Amino acid sequence: MPPVSTRRTRADVDPRWILGPETWEVGSVNFEARLLYVGNQHHPYAYPRHPSLIDPALPVAASYSSSDAVMTWNIDYSAFEPAVRRGYLEWLAAGRTGGASPAFAKLYFHGLERRLLFEDARADAPLILAELRRLMQFYGDDYNFGPAAAKLIDLTSVISKEEGPPTRPSLSLRNGYELPLKLRIELGERVAAGDALDADAALCWLLATPDTWPRMPVTRCFEEFLDLWRRRFAQSYPTGLRVRVPKARIDYRYQSATGFHVDLKLADVPDLSGTTAPIVRLREMMNACSDELGSYSRMIGSDATARGSIAAAALLPRDMADGPSGEPLRVARTRLNLTPGEPTLTTADAVMEIVGLAPVGGNGTIGSASQKQLAQRLDAMAVGFEPDRRHGATGSMTGNSAVGLFEIGGAAQEMGDDPAYAIARSVVDVAILAASSDGSIVQAELLAIGEHVAGLTELGDHARRRLAAHVAVVAKQPPKVSAALKRLADMPADAKRAVAAAAAATILADGQILPAEVRFLENLYKVLGLPADDVYGVLHRGGEPDAPVSVMPARAEAGVALPPREPGADLGIDVARLARIRSETSDVSKLLASIFVEDEVAEPAKSEIVAVGRYPGLDAAHAALLASIVVGSITSRAQFDVAARAERLGAEGAIETLNEWAFDQFDEPVLDDSESLVIPSHILPLLQPMDAS
Repeated sequence: MPPVSTRRTRADVDPRWILGPETWEVGSVNFEARLLYVGNQHHPYAYPRHPSLIDPALPVAASYSSSDAVMTWNIDYSAFEPAVRRGYLEWLAAGRTGGASPAFAKLYFHGLERRLLFEDARADAPLILAELRRLMQFYGDDYNFGPAAAKLIDLTSVISKEEGPPTRPSLSLRNGYELPLKLRIELGERVAAGDALDADAALCWLLATPDTWPRMPVTRCFEEFLDLWRRRFAQSYPTGLRVRVPKARIDYRYQSATGFHVDLKLADVPDLSGTTAPIVRLREMMNACSDELGSYSRMIGSDATARGSIAAAALLPRDMADGPSGEPLRVARTRLNLTPGEPTLTTADAVMEIVGLAPVGGNGTIGSASQKQLAQRLDAMAVGFEPDRRHGATGSMTGNSAVGLFEIGGAAQEMGDDPAYAIARSVVDVAILAASSDGSIVQAELLAIGEHVAGLTELGDHARRRLAAHVAVVAKQPPKVSAALKRLADMPADAKRAVAAAAAATILADGQILPAEVRFLENLYKVLGLPADDVYGVLHRGGEPDAPVSVMPARAEAGVALPPREPGADLGIDVARLARIRSETSDVSKLLASIFVEDEVAEPAKSEIVAVGRYPGLDAAHAALLASIVVGSITSRAQFDVAARAERLGAEGAIETLNEWAFDQFDEPVLDDSESLVIPSHILPLLQPMDAS
């Protein structure tokens, strides 16, 4: 309806409701009167009160400032100061939008409430409902306006029989000491029809319950919580939450702030506001979801810009990776260019850059904290990697270190401690060392190792994929000999024989046996406690230690009988030829002896080692080496090598042993495999008290 240009300037006006729009002038303020009351307040003390009535007879100031005091406890146009009245009229003239005092919206609200309920003007309900929802956009967060308007919206939607969408989960659903009317009706009608509540309906019921107080992760990260809630609800209630139909029916009273009330009774709709047992279970599930989002919430709380980053997404529960919050993880996973069904070989720096960590560059060492973050983010992407310290001891990782990536699978569950995998990993390490003992690793040897891995039926799918990635990495960067052999000491007898067989099969894979390879096997058998003489039998039998040598089956041959020797006949033995054969046999024996005899190594002179204490978990020799570094007796790699030899230890293996011990104690290595041996300054104070003990 177009505006009616009827300007009112007289002060004596009878109170009336203006559906509008009409143009009015009050106190020199021109405004469009619509959905409000205008007229003289003839009975200022009448009950119920009429605070929203605009009385043209009351004085209005020439100006208004937002600093002028506006009453919020007794909102009434007639009680306002003249300057505040002008502010209210100017708010009406500006179109009743945001930016002004919420008290103006509440005063205007009183008029809508009176018209709809006290005067029972149901024909105006659709217009009033639309106006209330418009005001909620500007003032819905105000505690004085929002809850009251929400209650009136619920009642108005019922009065107007609005067929709107169902209530959606929101933190603003709890608006007083009872469930919102519209939600009570929705829940009651669903239960009465025998329908189960879905995740959203159950959450609305929980959030609207007066004694529900969501924790910080829920209020700070509501969208993420909503995603997680729907997943956990589907796990707990696959067919929905079924609620027993209560006997109580909806008997609702709307109490106005201006002194009147309205009762609404729905005899056919069950009232769930008194049902508590399902709410207890739902609240427990909400708190469990809150706990799962705790780390993510703390990161967002400390840095709001972290939302949408890989670092934040990696802190979410793993099954949320396919949701909206997991988009950064999916993008990074695509950049990894994984090869389905086989490991992808790359460098540590390349992976660090993709997952949002700063690359260390070249030979820079990646600290334990960065390795943990790397593992956490790859886990969140359902990607496994090797070398992973959680699944076996490794040396220090640098930016150039080879990294093998592989797909974990949908659930992305870690396999935990798996003794079978630990044994298989040691078998692979020794097989790689055997293959590289002649100075190079050929494709045939890698294929032999791959066939061995494929035959390990006791390993699960995850362990098999991880082992394949481990093979790819150690083929690129073979492990330290001493460290690999040291781990064999405590293996069971069957596992030791499997190690020996795998090493022999790898050496034989390329069709040739070199002296260096034989020496490696002899040393291996010595470490394993197996008879050294078995090495040659294994090689002759093609890598099978207990297999018999294949021979041609005997068969009868037709021949001619030898004639009888005449008495006194000379046998005709060629003595010179016999001597030549003996000489050649002796030469061959000497050649073989030179191949299968281990080179003599001169034992270095024993040096003085300073040992001032004990380090729990280290043997005496390694503890002495570490003590010498702590007190400064050893400062260079050359000195360390001499001291290690004096203790009958390999230098590389000793460094790796000390670093493994340090990882167990401090979660990071204590020495770097470089020319100078310097213990990190933050670890040295931790070592000195242990040494002094």
